[in-house]
Amino acid sequence: MQQLLETGAALDSKDKDGRTPLSWAAANGYEIIVQMLLVKGANLDFKDKDGRTPLSWAAANGHEAVMQMLLVKGAKLDSEDKVGRTPLSLAAMNGREAVVQMLLEKGAKLDSEDKVGQTPLSLAAMNGREAAAQQLLEEVADLEFKDQDGWTPLSWAAANGYKAVVQMLLDKGANLDSEDKVGRTPLSLAAANGHRAVMHMLLEKVADPGLKDQDGWTLLSWAAANGYKAVVHMLLEKVADLEFKDQDGWTLLSWAAANG
Repeated sequence: MQQLLETGAALDSKDKDGRTPLSWAAANGYEIIVQMLLVKGANLDFKDKDGRTPLSWAAANGHEAVMQMLLVKGAKLDSEDKVGRTPLSLAAMNGREAVVQMLLEKGAKLDSEDKVGQTPLSLAAMNGREAAAQQLLEEVADLEFKDQDGWTPLSWAAANGYKAVVQMLLDKGANLDSEDKVGRTPLSLAAANGHRAVMHMLLEKVADPGLKDQDGWTLLSWAAANGYKAVVHMLLEKVADLEFKDQDGWTLLSWAAANG
């Protein structure tokens, strides 16, 4: 690197993906090379074809020392990529707790919203990143922020079966019966994906097992249609209407039979 720079190599040359030497060094955590490029005046906030800066690459991959170097030089804290994700969003999504802490201490925007309406907390919940979710909640991240489909962080954690994150959100007072754009609650989403343990947690908090979505589907409808026997068994103890019909006139038995 030193020899190339001394002989006039282009400092901010780009590859086919629009990434510069600084982007690559930051993404891979090569501190000495990052320092060398910064001393030579490499562009701190150059965006590649995905709109990602060296700082966003370092944040996503958990390279704390590199991030510190870039921030000291003045890298933009809340620079957004093409889908609207900031370094904090990427760090939370990937469970980079030390990086999340650093960015929060530097004043990163807590509830930055990407182009589908997901916040750092949504992304942490969606991917089961317990420690990152806890850090964001301690900073009072918005529990009830809804993405473009109407899903809250609790919706995502319940749908993906992340028990620890669900418990954390419940302890903070997340709305059990928040509905998405088609009327599905966290409990509905847990039932639809067969997450029995999460369902137990939600039902213990008095989530309504009789709720219907906009298509007329109940929890039992989802569980029966998708073949989740343990969930069906649990719900049969709580919901008595076996002949309930959805808006198309299908019963629970119809769906179970149709899907084998």
